[in-house]
Amino acid sequence: MFDYYSTTSIRCVMWACDDIFLLTDPKCSVTHSLDGCCANGVVCPPFENVATCDFNGQKYHEGKRFYPTNSCHKCICQKGFTGKIETPFCARLTCGVQLKWSSATKPKEYCAPFYGNVSKNDALCCPEDWICRKFDQNFQ
Repeated sequence: MFDYYSTTSIRCVMWACDDIFLLTDPKCSVTHSLDGCCANGVVCPPFENVATCDFNGQKYHEGKRFYPTNSCHKCICQKGFTGKIETPFCARLTCGVQLKWSSATKPKEYCAPFYGNVSKNDALCCPEDWICRKFDQNFQ
């Protein structure tokens, strides 16, 4: 059994955002910005004056966040998006949450970040875990 209190782990603080309280109509969707974690607004029908983006066969409304496959980027649909993963529409993912709580102690414990694929199409962006040397191990 995994003990969250005695080991370093990766945790997300989902309740820090009140996105679900922004949606009062199921036809609406929340909007985001590239530099924010939580939603910053709501877009509702009719979507006549709202920019749309087509990317890999999916259609997104203005302000909608999406994650291109096999990429370490997040993107926000905005007016002028041409389908290229570039600024000001996309930004590289940051791994701060995964590394913040563990980076102070793990290197001192002779640990290295572990990057693993969930599937063959996933890019290796952020570490999933740490591989640590046991002091009774002999490396040659």
